[in-house]
This record gives sequence, structure tokens and C-alpha cells, in this order.
Amino acid sequence: MGVNASTAQSPVGAMARSLCGLGALQVPGSIGIFNSPASGRWDSTRTLFSEYRNYFGIRGLNSTSLAFTTGIKSLRMGMLWNRTGSMYLNRQELRLQLAGRISELLTLGMGLHYRQAFMTGTYRQKGSPAVQLGVALKAGKKTDVLIDWMRSLSIIENDWTGQHLGTAHFRAGVRHRVSKQAGLMGEVHARYGDFPNRSILRGGIWYQYGSLTFLAGTSNGPEPMSFGLSWRRRNIVVECAAAYHASLGFSPHFSAHCNW
Repeated sequence: MGVNASTAQSPVGAMARSLCGLGALQVPGSIGIFNSPASGRWDSTRTLFSEYRNYFGIRGLNSTSLAFTTGIKSLRMGMLWNRTGSMYLNRQELRLQLAGRISELLTLGMGLHYRQAFMTGTYRQKGSPAVQLGVALKAGKKTDVLIDWMRSLSIIENDWTGQHLGTAHFRAGVRHRVSKQAGLMGEVHARYGDFPNRSILRGGIWYQYGSLTFLAGTSNGPEPMSFGLSWRRRNIVVECAAAYHASLGFSPHFSAHCNW
């Protein structure tokens, strides 16, 4: 986990971590707007969200997020603040997201990100703005398609090479509801402009049983497998997940949000 622009695309919520970071498309929910501005549901007016993540292994990174969303008719707005801190990395991030439902078949979204980061001995990133655009299409009664693009205007000072780098991300995903209780998801995530350029394929499955939702994911990226559990009680949702990272090992994730 670095401090360059790739961190700006880190998915929000334990539910996304249950699916190996499949952030552009996940089980529908109001906090999906923070992973892609066009992803999200209009089933509530306001949402208060909090998240805690801890990475074990050689680094032990702790991450805390607080967020709030609100909606007016066909518009949804969201604001998220995130802080990650350890002896190796300190980062703060602010995300402002806006989504508009043009019709029952089309949703458009835009996001603005700004972060400050510092990593001991390697990179110093004083300030990095980024813009994010998203389009969500309803391809059928049970199928959704989402395309997401983000460009970072990063200026990174490398103590070793002095390079100045910026990163762009492109995601294209499909979500298909197999039945009322189960669904499948998949996406391709291309990252270019930093080192190294790479593409990641992710897939996930979820199954709902009463108030519980079970999730599992796999990918060819640094997190090859993950799983999680979501519990809903009226307007309150509690999520927990465990993701396996090739370098950091297993890390727990916890998030909760309330809709009203």
C-alpha cells in the first residue's frame, strides 16, 4: 500500500473489502457513492457512515473513516474524511461526491478528492487533487453496468529519483442478481501513469439470508481472496470483513452506517 494516486481508489466499507476491493460495483447501498459517484441507491434520504480498518503484518496500518450522505429528489451528495496513520505512513483524504439519476436506466456521477500523504524515506506527497467520473446503466431487470474513471493530479517527490507522477484509474464492472437472495459481480480495473501499469480482475458473490448477507471475493491483485458478513437491523447496517494481502497477511475491517 503506497501513498501515490492508487490509494485514492481504495474502496470504502467492509462490504467492498469482502469482495477483494471490488469497489465500482458492490451490493447496492448508499455508501457505494464513495467508491464510484454513480454507484448508490436512493432508498434513504441521509446516511451516517463510519469505518475502521487495521492492517497486520510488517506495517500495522490503522485507517478510520467518517462519512455523510444526503439526497434531494434525484440528486445524492456525499462527503467522506479518511485518516491512515502508522510509523511508515500518514495520510488524510477528503472525498466530495455528487450523483444524479437521469432516468430509471441511467445515473451520472462526479467526485472530487484531495489528500495529503507522507511515507518515511520514499515518497512525499504534499497535496494531491483528483477528479472522478462515473456512469451507471441498467442493462436489464437483474443486471447493472458501471463505468468509472478517475484522474489524479499528483505531484510526488521521490527521494531516490525525483520523479513526478500522476495516476489514472479505469473500472468497468457488471453486477447480476441471480435471485432475490444471491448475486454475482465482476470488474476489470486498469491503472496507468504510475509504476507499474497494471490491470486487475476481480470477482465476487453474495448471498442474503434474512438480515444477514454473506460475501466472498477473489482477484489476481495483491488481495487474492477475502470474505465478510453484513447484518442489517431496520435502518442500521453493521459489516465486518477479512482480506488476505500478499505482503500484509490477513487484515480485519469493520464498518457501520445508519440510514434515515
